[in-house]
This record gives sequence, structure tokens and C-alpha cells, in this order.
Amino acid sequence: MEDVKGSPAMSQLKQLVLGDDSPMSSPSDGTKTTKEEPANLIYEDKELEKTPLGDAIDSLLVRWAQLLSNVSSRPPVPAPSTIDHVKEVVEISMYHFRDSCLDVCSEFTKIDLQWQLDHPEEVYEDELKGLDDALIRQETLLARAHGILDRRSKEFFG
Repeated sequence: MEDVKGSPAMSQLKQLVLGDDSPMSSPSDGTKTTKEEPANLIYEDKELEKTPLGDAIDSLLVRWAQLLSNVSSRPPVPAPSTIDHVKEVVEISMYHFRDSCLDVCSEFTKIDLQWQLDHPEEVYEDELKGLDDALIRQETLLARAHGILDRRSKEFFG
């Protein structure tokens, strides 16, 4: 696992997550930035650069706060004019929150697909491992089913 952390692929993945939508200039750029590790970025006072993923997460947090503020019931709560008004406000807030969640999911999907296009060998290895695991699981289930059928047939016919 140690060799994966320092690999250029992880640095490129970090750049895809933190970077903008423009393509990377060269594959060797990912190995130069040792100072900008995520642990070091947390303690710096400078603001991170704007990315579509960051904007989507900011929007999600704003919508979550709006949803909570619209449904909170702390005293003193002013009485709403009508129940229809309350339903409408909460429905609108809920739809905005749902849309923000979908935006975050789509950004993660976009980053994942970009990474898969940039690293087809690793995607192939992961897919092959998943297929091997699925085959082992199916063989285990077949053996278990065969054992159950043998046992029940011996009980019934034996």
C-alpha cells in the first residue's frame, strides 16, 4: 500500500479532484508537488482554488443550511400564514437540496470517468479483479447449492 501512496497516479488523481477542467500539461507534473499534500493544505491559510467539485459541495452545504433553517422549530417560531405555505417552502428547499446532491454526484462521476480514461490499464486490472471475485463467489454459491440439494435428496430418497 505504501507504493500506491507515492505513485504518480495518485498525484494525478489528486490533481483531477482539486484542479480545474483543463487537461494536465504533462504526466510528470503530478510527481513535482510534494509540498501540496492534502495534510499540508489543511494547515495553510491560503484559499484553495475554485473547482466545479468545490462549487458543488459549497452549494450542497448552503442548501442543507437553508433546508434546516426552513424546518427548524426553535422558540419563538412565528406562526406560518398557512400550512400550504409551509409545504411549498419545504418542498422548494428539498428540491434545491436534491439538485445540489445530484450536482455533487455528477462531479464525482465526471472525475471518476476522466481518471478511467486517463488510466485504462488500472481500470482493466480493477475490472479483472472484480470479475475474478464474482467468479469465486458464484462457484462458492454453486457448491453450497449442490451440497444442499445432495443433502435434501438423501433425506427424501434415502
